[in-house]
Amino acid sequence: MTDNKNTIIAIVLSAIVLLGWQYFVGMPQMERQRQEALLKQQQQAQTAPAPTPGQPAPAPGQPAPAPDMAGIPAATYDYNAATPGRPAVTLDMNGETVDFIPMMPSHTAGDTIVRFRKADVIYIEDFYRNFGYPFADQANGGSIKGMLEAIDLIEKLAGPKTTLVPGHGTFVRKPDLLPYRAMLVDIMAKVKTLREQGKSLSDVLAANLTAPYDKTTQGDTQQSKDRFITEAYDEVKDFPPIVDGKRTMPARP
Repeated sequence: MTDNKNTIIAIVLSAIVLLGWQYFVGMPQMERQRQEALLKQQQQAQTAPAPTPGQPAPAPGQPAPAPDMAGIPAATYDYNAATPGRPAVTLDMNGETVDFIPMMPSHTAGDTIVRFRKADVIYIEDFYRNFGYPFADQANGGSIKGMLEAIDLIEKLAGPKTTLVPGHGTFVRKPDLLPYRAMLVDIMAKVKTLREQGKSLSDVLAANLTAPYDKTTQGDTQQSKDRFITEAYDEVKDFPPIVDGKRTMPARP
C-alpha cells in the first residue's frame, strides 16, 4: 500500500517539478543568460512597432518602459563540489518539503535532482535511464564519469524504500542503479583498452561491446548503442574541458 501511495505521489509531484523548474532551477550560466535576456528585451521594447496592450506608447525619442522583472527568473545557483548533496533551494509546498539539489556535471553541466522528503521520492533526471543506453550530453558538459559520481551520490541520499524517478524509464529503487553503474564501468574499461590498442571509432563500434546488455536494455536501438559507445570513445582520451558549461566535441559525420 505504501509503495502504491508513493508511486501516485511521485507522479503528481513530478508534475510540480516541471513547474518548479521554470522558476527555481537554472544551469550554472543562467545568471549571465538572464542578463542577456533582459538586455534583449529592453532593446526590443525600444524598437517595438506597437505598445503592449493596455500600456501607453512611449513619446517619440523616449525609451520604452522597463520589462516586468517578475517575469524573469532570479533564483539561480551552481554546483559546489565541496558540498555534494546539499540542497541549494528548499521549498515548503502543501505540507511537503522539496529540495532542489545541484549535481556534479553528469548528464549535462547543469543537472539538478529534486527530493520530496515526506513522500520519500527523488526525481533523478537523466544520468540514469532504463530505456535506451546511457546518454551523457558531452557538448553541454556531461560525462560518463560524472554519471558514475551522480549514481554514487544517490546511493548516499536515497533510503532503501526511496522511489527514484528517472527522466526516461520507469520508477526504480536504489538497488536498480547498481547494474547500470556496473555496465558503465565495464564499457568504459573495454573502450579504453581498445583505444589504447590504436583502434578507430569504427573498429570499436564494430566490436559490439553492448551485446551482453542488449537483452536487458529496453529501447536498445542501434542509434542508442552507437551514441553511448562514441561517448565512451571520446571520453577515455583527450576529453575536452568544460568552458562556460559547454565542451567542444569532435565533429562526427
